[in-house]
Amino acid sequence: MTIDGFGKQGCTIAVFDVVIRIEASDESILGRVPEAFPPDTQTIHRSASYNAAFAIIREGGEYRVSERSILHPPLGPKVFDTLEQALEALRGQMEFCISCQARERVFVHAGAVSLEGVGIVVPGKTMGGKSTLVKAIASEGGLLYSDEFAVFDARGFLYPFPRKLCLRDNNALPLPPAWHHELGLDVGTEPVRVGLVLAVRYAKEARWEIESLSPAETVVELMRNTASARDNPGGVLRALKAACDGVVGLRGHRGETSVALEKVRGLISLQERENVQGFERHAEDRQSVRPEL
Repeated sequence: MTIDGFGKQGCTIAVFDVVIRIEASDESILGRVPEAFPPDTQTIHRSASYNAAFAIIREGGEYRVSERSILHPPLGPKVFDTLEQALEALRGQMEFCISCQARERVFVHAGAVSLEGVGIVVPGKTMGGKSTLVKAIASEGGLLYSDEFAVFDARGFLYPFPRKLCLRDNNALPLPPAWHHELGLDVGTEPVRVGLVLAVRYAKEARWEIESLSPAETVVELMRNTASARDNPGGVLRALKAACDGVVGLRGHRGETSVALEKVRGLISLQERENVQGFERHAEDRQSVRPEL
C-alpha cells in the first residue's frame, strides 16, 4: 500500500502484529520520527504490505501529516506549524491505528494504573476524568500504566503502554502533554491482574454515586470502549472475560478527585482484608508472568 505524494525515505515498524510504514520528505524529519514511536515498537525491514502508512511532508514553513489505513478511507492531511506538533499528531494517529488493528493485544480506551499490586482500569470517553484519576492514584504510591489505553493479552493480563499524559486545568483547558517522569510518576513494567474496573465519569459538583456491576456488565463496559470489538468480537470478548474474572466493577459519577482517590484506597483495602475472589487467587500468576513480545 502506498500514498500519493509519499517520498522514498522512510522506515517500517511493527507494534505487536501491526505493521506501519512511515515516510518523510527529507532526512532531517526522518531522523526525528523515532520520537513518535509508540511503546513496544520494533524496526523491521521494509515489508511488502502494511496495516497503515504515514508521511510527514515539509511544505514551506509547515508540516503536513497524511495517513492511510486498510480499515478506513484516507483521512485528509493535517497541517501543523512545527515539527514537534506534527510528530505528536503522528504518534496519536499510529496509536489509534494500533488500537483498532492489533490482534495480539486488546486496546480499551481507558486509564490504567496499579495500586498495591492490583490493576485498576478506568474506561470512558475523552474528558471523562480518566487521566486525572489515574495520575492521582499514581501520585499516591501507584504505578501508571497508561492514561489512554488499557492493554490486555488473551489471558486477561493488563500491560503497560506508557505515553505522554494529556491533562486539563481547572477550566477544562488542555495542558501541554507531559511524560510521567516530568510529573514525578512511576510506571509499571510488569503485567498485572485487574481487580477493579471503575466506569465512573467526572461531573463538576457531583458526589460519589456508583452502582455495582455484574461480571457480564463489566465486560460490556470495557467492550463499548474497545475500537477493535467490531472487527474482532470473538478475540476481544475472550480477552475481556478473562480480564474481568473476579473483578469488582462499578459504574456512576464522581466529583472531586481527592474523594475518588479515598474511595479507591478503601476498596483496595477492603478487598485485601476480605480476600475477595479475583484479588488474591492470581497472586502466583502475577509473580511468574512476564510480558510476551
